Amino acid sequence: MTIKEISRLAGVSTCTVSNVLNNKRESVSDEVREKVWKIIRETGYVPNGIAKSLRKQRSNTIGVLTEDITHFHVPEIIGEINRYAEQMNIHVILNNFSQIQNVAETAKARILKEDSKEINDAVDLMLQAKVDGIIYIAWQDRLMKQFIKNIDIPIVYAYCVSGMDGISSVNYDNVSGIADVLDRVIALRHRKIALLKGGDENCYPSLMRFQVYLGKLKENGIPYREEYVKTGEWRFDDGKAFYRELMALPDPPTVIVSLNDEMAAGVIAESMNTDRKVLDEVSVVGFNGIEFCSFLCPTLATVRLPLKQIGHEAVKQLILEIQNKECEHKHLVLPCEFQEGESLRENPFA
Repeated sequence: MTIKEISRLAGVSTCTVSNVLNNKRESVSDEVREKVWKIIRETGYVPNGIAKSLRKQRSNTIGVLTEDITHFHVPEIIGEINRYAEQMNIHVILNNFSQIQNVAETAKARILKEDSKEINDAVDLMLQAKVDGIIYIAWQDRLMKQFIKNIDIPIVYAYCVSGMDGISSVNYDNVSGIADVLDRVIALRHRKIALLKGGDENCYPSLMRFQVYLGKLKENGIPYREEYVKTGEWRFDDGKAFYRELMALPDPPTVIVSLNDEMAAGVIAESMNTDRKVLDEVSVVGFNGIEFCSFLCPTLATVRLPLKQIGHEAVKQLILEIQNKECEHKHLVLPCEFQEGESLRENPFA
């Protein structure tokens, strides 16, 4: 059934049927409107939105490519993309690469193959589906390279930094997030500050936060102590092992700053199972703001990432670029929020 056939059955012009479908009341009498809708209901006619959009050179569909949907931050970003797109009557097609199933594997396994054929095959599928634009969600905050081939539709990178001209990105503020933590720790009179980090020397978020750590120590006249810095694979068990190592030192730290919540949770668990020093002598701070932080005992002080806002700004920017190809490309860096917890206290020995 087509608009032309509807117009023939109703004895009106195709323009009149179109006005009825688009709810242009001033153009059509109530009698004619009811007649057209009666035929539409009887025939089961459904307007062809795709055909309509093709005439506008748009499909009202966007693609979302994600490196791994199982990583903690991705679902909330996607959820907000879907919510905003639905408000705008835009459909979303999702493709998940499942690149990082286990971040505890070797560095080689953790590094995304940015020249992989899989990614550009996924882009090709999106182009075949006539998407108007693409949002690429990284599994790890990092500087992105030109690994997606040049395409004629807009692309926005989320949870990472675009290092490319003419490509927008939305990320969180790594530097101010960890700087705020360290300022709070030092204000609570801690000077023996341990740091738990993850990844290798190329791990962008770990590297950035470590540099801030070094800067804050120097700024406050606190000597750097190599034995206070531990590097693992971001795992819960790493946190447990690091706690044992730190507490075995002749001069153990009074606060442990973990660059993710999983290792921080491991620290708390190990202390609760052994000496319970986290309750009385040692403070712990995490990073990421995962939901379980409020269920730990003591509750974990941490840094909450603006995941919902990243999704919101990414899809908002993409739609803007779809509607106006001449619009300004943006590189948004959104602030984090410190989440209070019982695990961070004033240094009892100061």
